[in-house]
Amino acid sequence: MIYTVQAPIVRADLGEIWIYYEGFGGHHMYSKRGEPYRGQVGLAVLRLDGFVCITGIGALTTRPLTFRGDRLTINATSVDKYVGEGHGAIQVEILDAGSNEPIPGFSKKECDPFGGDEVRHPVSWNGRSRVSRLEGRPIKLRFHLDKAKLFSFQFVQGQ
Repeated sequence: MIYTVQAPIVRADLGEIWIYYEGFGGHHMYSKRGEPYRGQVGLAVLRLDGFVCITGIGALTTRPLTFRGDRLTINATSVDKYVGEGHGAIQVEILDAGSNEPIPGFSKKECDPFGGDEVRHPVSWNGRSRVSRLEGRPIKLRFHLDKAKLFSFQFVQGQ
């Protein structure tokens, strides 16, 4: 049997969600059966916003969107626990929502590849991460994955 002890604790500073739980080695209704009571407290640690991801090799294009903020951050990993760092990469291009063409300065070719494991990685193009000139303009994002996992993306202000 497993029971949570309290509501999950979001540790944004660590990029984790902590869930304390009690685990018991007996069956439900163990006291009525005369079984021994054995239990321990544990801690489950989950990746922040890491419940679902798109993974593998290929591209994903969003629906049209407008945003507020001056940077695009991604929660992603391309680290393989068996191979290690440098296993894969993610690149992002920003497309004009009407033409589906990359906006100059924000193409895949100009995007600096991300090959690490972070929950708030700022995407950059030729070393620049500011996207504020596109704020309020209808765009699409196209994520290019090469042996990587993308959990989430977010536009942020001044981080």
